Amino acid sequence: MATLSSQLYFHNLDNNFGALTHILDAAFEQEIKEIVLAYYFLNEAKEPLSKIELDNTIEQYLAKQYKQNIDFEVDDGLHKLADNGLLIGKDKFSVKDIKTSFKLIDKQWDGFFQI
Repeated sequence: MATLSSQLYFHNLDNNFGALTHILDAAFEQEIKEIVLAYYFLNEAKEPLSKIELDNTIEQYLAKQYKQNIDFEVDDGLHKLADNGLLIGKDKFSVKDIKTSFKLIDKQWDGFFQI
């Protein structure tokens, strides 16, 4: 019985560690989605957008695409873009072009691990 219990514990699909890992992975994916959606819609906009305009644009896209009303955390997306040096503006926002953005992110990664 001890062997059986041990085998079932080590082969189950989600023990405590697995559940925690799953939750952390899902949270990280959510963070990435926020920055990607905010960047994409600001990059595609013909002119800078206010926080409310960006929020409404993304929420309308999500409702149309996934048939779900989703409350997009626009402040999180903008904050992450600003933290990464990609955001331009104070009241109306745009983002740096894709080539410049790639260079900035690449530079951050090059300096991430200081050995």
